[in-house]
Amino acid sequence: MALSETAQAFRFPPPSQVRSFLNLPGSFEYLLTGGSSRRRLPDDLLGGAGAKAKNVILLLIDGWGWKKAFDVGLPFVARISRESSTLIRQMDSGFPTTTAAMLPSLYTGQPPAAHGYVEWRHYEDSLGAMINILPWRLESDHGQRESLVRRGVDPTTILREGTFFRELKEKGVTGYLVQPDELENSTFNRFIVPPQDATTTYYGNLRKGLDQVTAALASPGERKLIILYAMKYDHICHLLGPESAGAREALKETLNTIDDWYLSVAGQYENTLLTLTADHGQIHVPLTQWFSLPEKAPLLAKYLRKDPAGQYIPMAGSARDRFAYLRPGTEDEARDVVARELDGLADVMLVRDMVARGYYNSAKPSEEFLRRMGDLCILPHAGCVTGWDGQVGKDLGHHGGLSEDEVQIPWIMTPLG
Repeated sequence: MALSETAQAFRFPPPSQVRSFLNLPGSFEYLLTGGSSRRRLPDDLLGGAGAKAKNVILLLIDGWGWKKAFDVGLPFVARISRESSTLIRQMDSGFPTTTAAMLPSLYTGQPPAAHGYVEWRHYEDSLGAMINILPWRLESDHGQRESLVRRGVDPTTILREGTFFRELKEKGVTGYLVQPDELENSTFNRFIVPPQDATTTYYGNLRKGLDQVTAALASPGERKLIILYAMKYDHICHLLGPESAGAREALKETLNTIDDWYLSVAGQYENTLLTLTADHGQIHVPLTQWFSLPEKAPLLAKYLRKDPAGQYIPMAGSARDRFAYLRPGTEDEARDVVARELDGLADVMLVRDMVARGYYNSAKPSEEFLRRMGDLCILPHAGCVTGWDGQVGKDLGHHGGLSEDEVQIPWIMTPLG
C-alpha cells in the first residue's frame, strides 16, 4: 500500500509493534505450548529465552495507564515490585486505543486490521446505520444492551467466530474467561470466544471474580490460560477523569482486592505466571478543552459520504479519534483541505496512509476493517474534538488517541509458585 504523495507527518508516532498489547496472544501461546506463529513479546518481557509455564493468568484492568501504575501509595504493585522474580515494564496499546479494538485482539489473536472490530461505534453498511459493536446495539439505542437481538439482526452477518481459544484447546490448553456480570449474555463475547472453546464465568464483585480464577486453577486440565477482565476503574475514569480523587480511590480499591487475593494464592501454584496489564490508558480532558469540528473544519462537509436516506454518515471513533467516511475519489483533497483547517489543532491523515506507516501494526487490512474504519482520521493534539453533530460530551476521561497517557500501559509478570 503506497503512501499518498502529500501525506502529512503525525505529531504522534505509531505504537510499538514489538512491546505491544497486540502481541499478548502469541506470548501466551508461546509460554504455554513452546511456540507460536503469532508475533510475541521479546524474551526480556517474558522472563528470558525459553520461558514457559503450566498456567498463565492475566488480570486486565481496563484503562490502567503506565503513569498510574507506580504510585508508591498503591497496594499490590508496591508489594510485588520488591520481589526479584517480578518483571515490570512499560508497553504500548494498539491503535485505536479502545476496548472495542483491543479486547477482540486479545480474544481472537489478531490485530484490529485483521479482525475488523475497530471502534466503539462504526457505520455498518449491512444495516445502513451506526452501531456500538460491544453492547450489540444501534447507536440510536443508547443505553440498551443487545438491542440488535431484539431488532432481529443476524449476528453472523456482522460478527465472525474467534478461533484463538479453539487453537489453544487443540494444543492441550484449557481457556477460561472471567467477566463482569454486566457482560453476561453478550452476543459479541459469545461469537468472539465460542462457549465450546473456553469456559466463561461472571462475577458481581471483583473478589468473587478472583475466586473464580482460583477455582479455574484447581479445575481439571494440564495447562490453562485464565483471563479476568475488570472494568470498574475505566468507568470511573470516564466519569470523573483519571486525575480525580474518585479514580484514584477506584484504582486503590481494585488493587487492594487483588492484593488480598494474591496473598491467598502466592506460593501455592508451581509453574504458574500471574500477569497484569491494561487495554489502554486514559487522558484527563476538562470540558473547556473541546473544539467543534463543524466550526473549525466546515469544508469537511463537502467530502462526507451520505447514507441511503441522504443524511451525512456520522463519524466513527470518539472524542480523541474521529474517523470520517468520505465520498469515493475525494480522499486526497479532503485530507489536504481539512489538514489546513485544523492546522495546530489536530493531526489529519488518511487511514490508508496510517496503515502503510504501521499505525495499525503490520497485518494486512481485512475488508471489514477498511469498510468500518472510515477514510480520514482526525486526532486532536490536546483536548477533544466533537463529531459532525458538534455535540460536546460529558465525560472527563477519554482514550482512543495516541498520547502517552492513552498508549502506554504496564506489563507485570510474577510467579505464583
